[in-house]
Amino acid sequence: MNENESLIAKLKNVGNPVFLLKMSYDLRKFLQHHQVDFPQTGDFDRVYIEVSGMPFECYQAGVAKLELMPEKGSVIRMSRDALIGVANLFHTEFEVKDDESLLSSLLIDLRKVRHIKQYKNILMIIDQSFETNLRMKELIKTIINQLR
Repeated sequence: MNENESLIAKLKNVGNPVFLLKMSYDLRKFLQHHQVDFPQTGDFDRVYIEVSGMPFECYQAGVAKLELMPEKGSVIRMSRDALIGVANLFHTEFEVKDDESLLSSLLIDLRKVRHIKQYKNILMIIDQSFETNLRMKELIKTIINQLR
């Protein structure tokens, strides 16, 4: 099964194509509103997430804490409060002082298709602190690479 077939198979569980189109439109608008100027490498297998100034690298196998944020790459920034808010929305269990386990647990929970229906709640929670250099097409490539 290729990448697109895999993504489509997961999204079939969501059901309504109108819902998917609306979600796609909302995400595109959200990403356009939260763009940040950060050099892109075109490598969508790795995403760098900065949580309240603390850098992490996310890849298929999991999450790793970094000493410094790289100079180029796919980047997402948000506050720790926003991350905790999303974790609480999904009732994700995590250690309060360990952002790496929080991020790792949350990414595992987000991979579950049933949570896609809560995308508006997620966008509301992260709205104030979210920044990214990813556009919609790049975000889709990243999601496909993370779901493999």
